[in-house]
Amino acid sequence: MIMSYLSLLIKRLQLFVFGARHGVSFAWLSKKMVIYPNLQSLQESSEREFARLSEIEIEANQVYEAIVVAKSGLVTNKNWDAEKSLCVLLYAHILQHRPRTIVETGVANGITTNVIMAALEQTGGQLHSYDILPSAESVYTGTGHWTFHLLRSRNRFKEMSASAGALGPVQLWIHDSNHGYTWQKFEYGFAFEVLDSPGWLISDDIDASPAFGEIAEHSGIHSFGLVDKRKLIGVARRTFT
Repeated sequence: MIMSYLSLLIKRLQLFVFGARHGVSFAWLSKKMVIYPNLQSLQESSEREFARLSEIEIEANQVYEAIVVAKSGLVTNKNWDAEKSLCVLLYAHILQHRPRTIVETGVANGITTNVIMAALEQTGGQLHSYDILPSAESVYTGTGHWTFHLLRSRNRFKEMSASAGALGPVQLWIHDSNHGYTWQKFEYGFAFEVLDSPGWLISDDIDASPAFGEIAEHSGIHSFGLVDKRKLIGVARRTFT
């Protein structure tokens, strides 16, 4: 146990000073936005939209843990599983803000997909999930409104734009797919074209490239970061009408 905590601490220090491979450091991102070290600090912050986290966190943790037991490793490597902080944040956000249309990129074993759908089964609304793995189509078997979109073509930029652009206004966009700079920059920019105002972008792995730090500097966008177990989550919303 001590060695695992030490290993995690070393990884975080390396990320803070040097950044992930081909990515950016926590120190660089902290110059672009506030970064909260955990969910509790986010709840206690001035981010009023997340003030109810503590009310929902126990329930969200239980949902997350049950889904990990049921789904982890069924489609692809367990290393692709979303971590707890991201899932708790998404679950709480959906219960509080009740988005009508959500887009998720990156399904893998369906951890976030099932967490999102567990919340949407209570609130209504629909989730559109995109992935390049055909087997990801089977990750959710519940009764909620879920649509899986398989990206087939080589020009996934064009395919994604055409498909997601036809959905109408989106209230929540979740990125957890290709974390390379080119794709992240495209996806973040496109998300803000289709998001309602205000609309929310929540992204995993914002330390993987400079793309999120760049959008954090745009006028009309409010953003912050949240430390997950071994990486950073980014949250951004439109503030203009």
